[in-house]
Parts: sequence; C-alpha cells; structure tokens
Amino acid sequence: MSIKHKLVAVGTAAGLIFGGGAAMASSASAASTVGAKACTFNIPNQTVKTSTYYNTHPKLRTGPGKGYGSKGTLRPADTVRVYCGKGNPAWVYSKVVKTKSGIKTGTWGWIYSGSIAWPTDPHG
Repeated sequence: MSIKHKLVAVGTAAGLIFGGGAAMASSASAASTVGAKACTFNIPNQTVKTSTYYNTHPKLRTGPGKGYGSKGTLRPADTVRVYCGKGNPAWVYSKVVKTKSGIKTGTWGWIYSGSIAWPTDPHG
C-alpha cells in the first residue's frame, strides 16, 4: 500500500473514531462560504441600507440561510451593495459599504432580504 493510501486510511479511521459525524456535516456549516455562484436571480447593482423600521440587526452570513455561519451583525441603517439573490423568501449576496458594526468595509456575505430597506419599502 502506498504512503498516500496509508495516510488516507489512517485519517479515515481516526475521523470515524473521533467523531465521524463531522465528516457528514451539512454543506451549510460555519466553515463553508457560498459566493455569487449560488445566486438564482440577479438584482441590478443597488446600494441600500439595512432596515431601521423593525430595529433589525441582520447577520452577514457565509451562505444564503440561517444554517450558515455569521461574519458579524450589521446595525440598522448600515449600507450594503446588493448584487444577486437566492430563494423565496430571498437572501441577497452583498458587499458591506458602510457600517458601524465593526464588520470590515468590503466584506462579502449574505443578508436576509427582509432586513433591507428597499427603495420601494414604505417602512424604510
């Protein structure tokens, strides 16, 4: 057996002994990051703010859904640029433009669309 095959066999055995469930973890784990390729529809590039109506503090996530890890929490009226989305209800793939939350400007991530003050949103 080659060294490569031995390492794979030992690694597999160790994984099964020390928590094999981790090998079957969902693709929505905190370690995974899903980019724009996951989008199913485009949004004309828009700069928008997170909603202040519901005093929301949306999380900037690594993928389109609550099952994905958080990159941080945005604050009401933070500015993001949205590019595309996925799902119904939709999650939007965005880049942080201006924030008081501590998330670095230019960080990409997913935000629940209900947390956005869209231009036609009467609640802003």
